[in-house]
Amino acid sequence: MSNESEAQRVLREVEKRKQRANELGIEELILYLFFGRGYGSFGSYKIKGASLISDFSHNINTGQCKFTLNKRNYSVSETQNEFPGRFEILVDGGKVLAVEIMADFTPFKDDTILDGVTKYRCSAVKAFVEGEWVRDLKTLVTQIELDEKEAERKKEEDPKRIRKLKEDFGIE
Repeated sequence: MSNESEAQRVLREVEKRKQRANELGIEELILYLFFGRGYGSFGSYKIKGASLISDFSHNINTGQCKFTLNKRNYSVSETQNEFPGRFEILVDGGKVLAVEIMADFTPFKDDTILDGVTKYRCSAVKAFVEGEWVRDLKTLVTQIELDEKEAERKKEEDPKRIRKLKEDFGIE
């Protein structure tokens, strides 16, 4: 019989699961898909318009995004009114991930415009339940990258663009 208390056992398991989230690259996955690779804002969805996604909706007022991927219903939310913010993913109604989101703002000044860049990062894993959703989101990243390459290829090969380049550079 172990001398470990229930609290100690649970805390040890929590640390293991946080480490597993780290090993799986959950932070990079979340930042890529929902925060424009860490720059931009929660609305910088890479998933919007992705070929694997259906039933996409985003409510700016509530900070909630919903979509279907591989016949699973995803609900993603973030609290932005305080920092650290909280980012959560629910799959078919069950919470599978919660992380704290921090924002680092770097100001820059361009003559008359005062603006800056915000870089987001995950500061702490608050909930993590490994499951098929991890594979779903990793597959989604791969598909988004393929979709982006295909869009770039179509843009490069656009007949109007090619005609204009030929005209502008005197190419027959």
